[in-house]
Amino acid sequence: MADHLPDDPRHWPRDPFQLLGVEPSASEMDVKRAYTRLIRRFKPEHSPEQFRLVREAYEAALEHRKWYPVFPTDVSPPADDPTPVIVTSGDAPPESAAPPDAPELARPRPARGPEDEAWALAVAGETAEAYTRLVELARSRVESAELALRLYWLLAVHPALDADRTRHDWLAAALVRSRLRGPGVELYRRELEADPVAALSGRYVRLLETEANHGDVLAVARQRVMAAMVIRRWHVIDADLAALAARVGEFDEGAWLAYLTAAMTCLAFELPAPATERCRNLLAGLRHLELSHGWAFDMIDEHELLARAWQDAYQVPVAVREVVRLAWSGPYGAWRKGLGAAAEWVRDDPAAALRQLDLAGSIQECQPVLLTYSRLLEELRSEEGRQYPPGLIRGFAREVLERTPDHGYAALRGELLRVLIAEAIDPEELWRACFPATHTTSRWLSSEVRADPAIHLAWRTATAQA
Repeated sequence: MADHLPDDPRHWPRDPFQLLGVEPSASEMDVKRAYTRLIRRFKPEHSPEQFRLVREAYEAALEHRKWYPVFPTDVSPPADDPTPVIVTSGDAPPESAAPPDAPELARPRPARGPEDEAWALAVAGETAEAYTRLVELARSRVESAELALRLYWLLAVHPALDADRTRHDWLAAALVRSRLRGPGVELYRRELEADPVAALSGRYVRLLETEANHGDVLAVARQRVMAAMVIRRWHVIDADLAALAARVGEFDEGAWLAYLTAAMTCLAFELPAPATERCRNLLAGLRHLELSHGWAFDMIDEHELLARAWQDAYQVPVAVREVVRLAWSGPYGAWRKGLGAAAEWVRDDPAAALRQLDLAGSIQECQPVLLTYSRLLEELRSEEGRQYPPGLIRGFAREVLERTPDHGYAALRGELLRVLIAEAIDPEELWRACFPATHTTSRWLSSEVRADPAIHLAWRTATAQA
């Protein structure tokens, strides 16, 4: 075991730097070394949960180092930054029209030019006139990322101002004009997380051809590959690989290898063509880095092992497999997005969900995936759930027993799970309440529920709060 980590992964620190055993000021190389040391101890085939936590901490630490110096708290501009924050007036736009974490409207600063005068109009409620003026300014100042960002925010709050363009058109323009630097990059990351379909659309198709620092290009490319993996847009990954391969001579080999590693770990689970073949060919050209950058090739090998385990567990319900796929290969915390579909799957037909989990639980190849999924759900369990008096819980149990008399536990499981979900009663709470009951049938039910892992897993799925 790692000296600084408890034996039980549930007690590991949530802070990624503490988990890795490095300071937040550590260099990227120190972070990678710490990660490599830990994954050599916690092999995915032997310690899948520990491996997942180490990988997520590594990803989070790299993201922290990348953004913290530029965006210490949020995307709001500093006091001396002329990039505006939109103020709303009139009716609010549909929720789907707003960008992720859209700031509230701020008071206008003293006018310093035509862009500030136009913004003052927006603050006063004359958004159409303000938009027209800003568009004219953006056309005449083709290098101004600031103007494009102001237009982005205007369309974010008032999408009806332009019938031909959306906020994404202006964000794409801001990214190109800023050469993939500044607040537009963080806004794009948030868009990729909130709505990857729109953020990977054709508006951004030439983004990686931007004349920018190679590190900035690869940083944006990495964000895109992770977003594409979440929604299985394999053609986007393939197109990005082709665009980047055309300018590979500009890149530092280590940074290029890190990007290809991220891409390959995303592709490993489904091996889509032609993206997988293209990525493997590009990696083959970097084999001379195997000694100096062994962590990258180790990561690819480990994800291929995880991918084989995931592929072998095809009997695990699709909704559960998707959560585990995102946990093992997706960006930090992405697996939580799959919980909604998993909860809906259980709620739609509790009895069928139990049958599927029973089948998967009886197959050895499914155990690593089910174990990982169970531990992910354990992370989300609230310490303060709804608490019922034991007598009331026993009353719920007796009602279920009366509705399904003399048919055995297998016949009543589906109905019992439905009631537990509807009343937010944890199966563990049920068996604890029923175990000391004087009613013989209640004690029998308690013992059956306690020995039924599928009903516990299904209940936690249906009630999971991401």
